[in-house]
Amino acid sequence: MIISREAKHFSNICRSRPKTPIPPPGRGKPTLLSCTDNVAQPVFCPRTLCVNDRSSLSPSFLSDYGWRATHTNRVALTATLTNFGHDNQVTERWVSFLVERARGGTGLLISEVIAVDPEALAQQAIVTGFDDLNLSGFKAAAAGVHAAGGALIGQLWHPGRQQLWHPSKSPMGVSEQPDALSWTVPHVMSTAQVNRVITGPR
Repeated sequence: MIISREAKHFSNICRSRPKTPIPPPGRGKPTLLSCTDNVAQPVFCPRTLCVNDRSSLSPSFLSDYGWRATHTNRVALTATLTNFGHDNQVTERWVSFLVERARGGTGLLISEVIAVDPEALAQQAIVTGFDDLNLSGFKAAAAGVHAAGGALIGQLWHPGRQQLWHPSKSPMGVSEQPDALSWTVPHVMSTAQVNRVITGPR
């Protein structure tokens, strides 16, 4: 929601400028366009970036959620599944993936999925976040990212009724409403199961 609002803000800035053609995406070198330049239209592609005075971007990124950190830039790494975990544990490679991208200049990094419940463990590469097994690994990742000037957010995750790939467990949901992607009808959770999910992830 916040990202969309910022994108809309960028669009309004760009539309207010005189129009000049923008090079087609994928051709030539990456282009950095200042909003003081003549911009034809807001084009959000990997090779075109529109920037404006930083003060106009208020409220700051994630401010609606009480995020108090100040980022070095607005480059963000979205959650990327690497399968670098092993036996549901954080590995050196898992940590290095995040730290190296922070060293490369990424201001905000979001980790790949961290299981919040034993039922969320679809395979052994997914790391656990519901016990102390990975506490030292998470601390190492956070320390490395922060030392490189970045900020790290852990992505807490449960596949819910979309857990289709586990060899023995069946998807669960609060109703018989099928999964929107596969149309698999989940097991309807009992009140006790719902309460366990509510009180479990902390």
